[in-house]
Amino acid sequence: DEERHEPARAMYYRYAAGWQPQSDVGPEFLLDGDSFSYVFPSDAAVACLAVSITTDDHQRSHADAAARLERALAVNPQTADRLDGVTWLSDVYRGLPADSVWRRGCGPGWALVGDAGTAQDPWAGLGMDTAALQAEAFAESFLESPGDWSTAYESRRRERTYDGFAETTRLAGDLRSIL
Repeated sequence: DEERHEPARAMYYRYAAGWQPQSDVGPEFLLDGDSFSYVFPSDAAVACLAVSITTDDHQRSHADAAARLERALAVNPQTADRLDGVTWLSDVYRGLPADSVWRRGCGPGWALVGDAGTAQDPWAGLGMDTAALQAEAFAESFLESPGDWSTAYESRRRERTYDGFAETTRLAGDLRSIL
């Protein structure tokens, strides 16, 4: 590993029907203290409701993740009045605390993209973007110079995705610093 950071957050999420979005804009992101809630509307009037919490909060509440998720939505003035109308369609899924890691991106005959080489706290939602940007950087580097792509790939990969990794990792410990 080139860089490793201890876990800072956990995430709980589940799917529900009957969620009333505030607008047709799409996802909702709600910061309440150091708790960060998300609502991702989907098709068939289903929404994914999630909360990102600190590892300390996770230690206190992981035995009842469903209650912790519902509490986060119930105390937030932007979501509290819409929680009563939901029907839960799934159990709670847990994104357990994990290290944020930046690994060397390539070596002789191999390259890493996305979570294989850059595992970061999911609170910022950069995982899929990071994977796509790194895959694009690899493809460009390989197409330009199939026999000597590794230096260009490492450079492009860092240039396109390291700042997001660093910022996500820096802020994960206390999301109130976003404000």
